[in-house]
Amino acid sequence: MSLKYPHRDEGISVAERVLYAVKEKVGNQQTGPFDMKQNALDIDRLTRYVGLLTETLIGNGRLTEDQAMDLLDRVVDGRKLHEN
Repeated sequence: MSLKYPHRDEGISVAERVLYAVKEKVGNQQTGPFDMKQNALDIDRLTRYVGLLTETLIGNGRLTEDQAMDLLDRVVDGRKLHEN
């Protein structure tokens, strides 16, 4: 496994790879659970990942833009996936 890019390890699931990429520490420094700078970085990485994933799904015809907007509406409103 690459120390710089642990999310490149083919021996772990895709979900674990995403988690590694989102939670990867800057400069491999150890931080506490309430490190605001690291939390902001985690949120930024996760947001970019979800944005790229959404664009890819739309581009591949797996999701329409209307479906993506409905999902975003549900997130903003706090609704569950199958809740109307």
